[in-house]
Amino acid sequence: MKQKAIGKKIKAVIFDYGGVLVNDTDKAIMGDMARSCGLGTGSTAKAISQILGKYQTGKISSQGFWKIFEKKTRAKLPKNHEGLWLREYRLKSRQKKAVIKIIRKLKEKGYKIALLSNTIPPHAAYNRQRNNFSLFESAVILSNEAGLRKPDKRIYRLALKKLCLKPEECIYIDDKEKYLFPARKIGMKTILFKNARRLQKELSG
Repeated sequence: MKQKAIGKKIKAVIFDYGGVLVNDTDKAIMGDMARSCGLGTGSTAKAISQILGKYQTGKISSQGFWKIFEKKTRAKLPKNHEGLWLREYRLKSRQKKAVIKIIRKLKEKGYKIALLSNTIPPHAAYNRQRNNFSLFESAVILSNEAGLRKPDKRIYRLALKKLCLKPEECIYIDDKEKYLFPARKIGMKTILFKNARRLQKELSG
């Protein structure tokens, strides 16, 4: 979907995190979990998909996640199972310098910069400890803290409330089309992220 350049009405640019600001680590984490628990990747992915919504919205704790995961998969969890969400994430999660550069240029031009991300407590804590959200001074909306997750329209409206802006005054950037659709439905402009070069082109026209 071709996007227009930032128009005069735009006052804020809202970014997704995983897959946009940092590389996607989901496959690496899932593979590590499967190996560590003696499971296939398919059964691991299925179990996680059935629990993740509650974990990402803070309805269950990390301990609760593993308790349900163990019950669903009948796996014998290793002693270090609580660290499995972070082991590969620490090793392979890297910020995309070219995207960071784009964000800094947007800030210099006076745009509000916000973050809107589906995430889990271990990843949120890890990134906060390392000041990885420091660029997003206008608003940081994380699903596990908000109690909502994409594609629920309410989390996009929460971002607008925190920014004190109207939908048409914001652009939302995500690497997954399914999360752009609700943003467009409420009136935001959207950009499907492919790479930094293309993003720069779409923002500048």
